[in-house]
Order: sequence, then C-alpha cells, then structure tokens
Amino acid sequence: MRGLKRAGLNPFHLPVGVLLDESKPGQSDCVRCDRFDGFPCLTDGKADAHVLCVRPTLEQHPNVELIRHAKVERLETSASGREVTDVVVSRRDGETETYRGDVVVVACGAINSAALLLRSGVANSSGVVGRHYMCHINSAMLSISKEPNPTRFQKTLGVNDFYFGADDFDFPLGHIQMLGKSDRHILRGGAPRLVPGYALDYIARHAATGVAYELLDGRR
Repeated sequence: MRGLKRAGLNPFHLPVGVLLDESKPGQSDCVRCDRFDGFPCLTDGKADAHVLCVRPTLEQHPNVELIRHAKVERLETSASGREVTDVVVSRRDGETETYRGDVVVVACGAINSAALLLRSGVANSSGVVGRHYMCHINSAMLSISKEPNPTRFQKTLGVNDFYFGADDFDFPLGHIQMLGKSDRHILRGGAPRLVPGYALDYIARHAATGVAYELLDGRR
C-alpha cells in the first residue's frame, strides 16, 4: 500500500464480503485461509447469498420452500400479457410442474433472467432485453519474487486510478486488484501439460496474484 502511494497512486482496501471480526478472530466464521477465492467456504465465512439470505430464510420462515433440481422453462401470461399466470418448471426426472402466485419475481441473474424473459416472449417491447449484457473481460497476472511469499489472505487492496483511462490511453482501463493466493492446482489450468508439479509449487510459493478488469463501456 505504501509503495503504491509513493508511486502517486491511490490504493484502497478491498470491500471483500467476509465474516471476520479482527478483534475476535478465534470466534469468526472466516479463518483467513488460502481457499477463500474461487472455492466454497467450509466454515461459511463468506457473506454470500446462501449464508446471509437463503439459509436464514429457510430456517426462520416455515412457509418458504427451496425446490432443488428444477428449471423454470417459461412464464405464461394472461391474454392481456400484463400479468404472469403460470410458472412452468421442468424437474430432473423429466416431469413438468406449474406454479402460481400473486407475485412472481424473476431473479435469475444477469444472463438467465434475460434468457427466461426471451424464452417466454414477455417484457421485451423495447427489444433490448439481453442485448446489452457485458461480461467482465479481465487479465490475471502473477508477479514472482526471489523470496517466498507466505501470504495466505492477500485479496486485500485495489487501484482505480486508471479506471477511465490514462495519460497515454484514451479508453477505460478498468479496475486493478489483488486475487486470492494461487497454488499448483490453480496454476495447472493455464500451464503447459509437461510442466512438473514441483515447478508449479515453487511458482505459487513465490507469487502474488493480481487482476485487471478491462472495461469496454463508455468508450470515447
């Protein structure tokens, strides 16, 4: 952090969603392990939708049911097209079920919400549903030192100084941040097949990982 500031940048602490109380680390769900980024948390230390919303709701409200192994195929509407009358669902065993309710909420994420509306032929009078979806385009980078990097929880800082461009580049360059600690299994995904495991272990022990998000919207 101090080195980035000396270089004239404005680094900041990443607002990561972890259930960690630094004053009582022994009582926290997060144990600051090296499996935080890209892995399910075995101690439920991530402040995600499952931990903070879905599971507490199921535990506290007996009238809420989570149906697994089900896919909403389409929404059917009234003759006017102004209200949803049926939610058609396919189950893993091949059976089809229909659900009805006074209120139907479409909350399938950026991709699948648009896909469901398009499959159902609804809510697209503007023609833009799903049309302007934009995926993160990012580049992950490793910096390798002669000295080992014993850090286990390194996803802690970011830099947005180049978010809208730079002195020598007119287009948005996006956000730069640290990633979770790499190991041989993560590095194996991008390594040539013949690279031995001990070499990947050495790289992981001496590496720090960062990522740059390249933004394509707002080009001038």
